[in-house]
Amino acid sequence: MKLWIQALALVTLCGCKSELASIHPNPPFEIPELIPVGGIPDSYEWKFKDGPDFYTYLAEKGETGVSIYFGTHPHFEEKNRKKKDSTTLLSTRIDWLESDLDSHSVIWEALVPYRHSPHFTELKLHLWIWGSSEEQVRDLAIGLENMSFDQTTYEKRRVNQTDHTTPVSAPR
Repeated sequence: MKLWIQALALVTLCGCKSELASIHPNPPFEIPELIPVGGIPDSYEWKFKDGPDFYTYLAEKGETGVSIYFGTHPHFEEKNRKKKDSTTLLSTRIDWLESDLDSHSVIWEALVPYRHSPHFTELKLHLWIWGSSEEQVRDLAIGLENMSFDQTTYEKRRVNQTDHTTPVSAPR
């Protein structure tokens, strides 16, 4: 074992790539930098907000909106929740559940496992949609069936960021 550590140290000092590094160019615990594309009405705009070990996107107008958490530890429990509808998101069938948040709005939530590529860790996408009626919320859920993700970089998301919320001008 000691010989293995010495060999790895030598390879590292020489600036050579180890075989392990070429097999796994991105560590499997890396979270991909993604931007949602489409899936919302044309009058909405995705806005980015960074967190300590997650990030979110929000699109809202008036009393309706959509929010997506990208991370590995969402706060989501399915217990005692009424199923409201099922739709498809990123080729995955999902169940929308009535939210347990106290609100005067209609709120649905869903949890979707998502792996952007084998080089990245699996994310848990926690989605919220809300509106003043079941019909508004259902329309937003159906619209999200047309959403996809583009990969971006940390720097691109923060262009002109002043209040920790960056509008995203991705094609719809």
